[in-house]
Amino acid sequence: KNNWKIELEPMKAGGPYVLVIEQEDTVVSFSNVMIGEVWLAGGQSNMELELQNSENGLTEIENAHFENIRFYNVLKTAYIDEKSLNEEKNQNWKMAIGDACKDMSAVAFHFAKKLNDALDVTIGIIDCYWGGTSAMCWMSENYLLSDEDTKKNYDEYLDIINHMTDEDYENEMAKYNEEYEDWNQRVEAMKAVDPNVTWEILNEQAGLCPWPQPMGRKSPFRPGGLHETMIMRVAPFSLRGFIYYQGEEDWSRSLYYAKLNEMVIKQWREDFQDENLPFILTQLPMYIAKGDIDDKNWCILREQQELVTRNINHVSMAVTIDCGEFDNIHPIDKKTPGDRLALQSLGKVYGVLKKYDNMYIREVKYTGEIVMMEFENVYDGIKQVREIEGFEVAGSDLLFVKATAQISGKLVFAHNEQVKAPKYVRYAWTNFGKVNVYNSEGLPLAPFRK
Repeated sequence: KNNWKIELEPMKAGGPYVLVIEQEDTVVSFSNVMIGEVWLAGGQSNMELELQNSENGLTEIENAHFENIRFYNVLKTAYIDEKSLNEEKNQNWKMAIGDACKDMSAVAFHFAKKLNDALDVTIGIIDCYWGGTSAMCWMSENYLLSDEDTKKNYDEYLDIINHMTDEDYENEMAKYNEEYEDWNQRVEAMKAVDPNVTWEILNEQAGLCPWPQPMGRKSPFRPGGLHETMIMRVAPFSLRGFIYYQGEEDWSRSLYYAKLNEMVIKQWREDFQDENLPFILTQLPMYIAKGDIDDKNWCILREQQELVTRNINHVSMAVTIDCGEFDNIHPIDKKTPGDRLALQSLGKVYGVLKKYDNMYIREVKYTGEIVMMEFENVYDGIKQVREIEGFEVAGSDLLFVKATAQISGKLVFAHNEQVKAPKYVRYAWTNFGKVNVYNSEGLPLAPFRK
């Protein structure tokens, strides 16, 4: 009911055009219509982080005059009602020009900018994200009920709302919002004094951000909710593919996070009616909160993300292991992940680049005390550095120690004299730490354990 869809014959990229729709005595026209490449940018807060809040974002906004970069912010609504439907009517496509793009996803802005420059066609971005959301927020009830792990989480949600009225939820949210506003005022006051204050200091002096929010039937964090209220408000718009930055909220589900990713990919491809739509993941960078123990859980999340790229066709990944900030789950450098997502699309989707991919471990050989490693996508060689960081080795006891590593052409050799017969090696296997291994194109080695 009240739905409509128009399908046009394929046309060359270009414009501007005027689209005229006629039905009986009604004529509606849309001007300045472009034909180009449209990508959906999805996920949680690191995709949501706005250009104005990113590193060098204000300079980017000041210099932005990209008529051929367009974006549409899907209305962030947790519950569809008359108010949200009226607000949705005011949403429209915008051009990335000056202040108009300040609330665009910073990652998506840099992604679009690089694609536009390389392809010379109009790039459209559908911004569809919400900070703090689990992958389960972005799939349908049918998908949630189809799997034992997600069904358990959905049942827990049903148990909560069956014992809570909407009034109870709204009262809890009012208390939460008051607490959040107090915290936010402390943060903003500190930023006013020192715009460059680090999150480590903010967390120490202003306190940690209140989290999580109360759960209820109108919560944006309820399983299946945003799939209904956001994804299905734009599906099945014709897309070239998806870029996706999510996973932090599912830290407690790391052991089956690959499955959650795969369910989102299959769900969205189904929603947009193309089972082969490219899907590019953003592998989580380094992160640890001050005082936390390095439990290696983020290592598992990253490993699970890479597993998805090997399990499902037309799925790739931008490695951002070198982009983390200590005690800040929201690194402000969004150009690096945006550019690396664009490289993946330019190489794997458009085929206009040959050297675009991250380094991955290919083969490991153990000879005496030495571990020899060979890698994929080295291209013209591994960049030389004074001291290689991030490698560890272990014997059969699985007690890993820091390894001394050397680059020799396209190989890396590692050892530690304490480990006489190494049987295992790993790289960047830490929630937060230093890494510095890159191929000739400046793209990082993905974390691994072998």
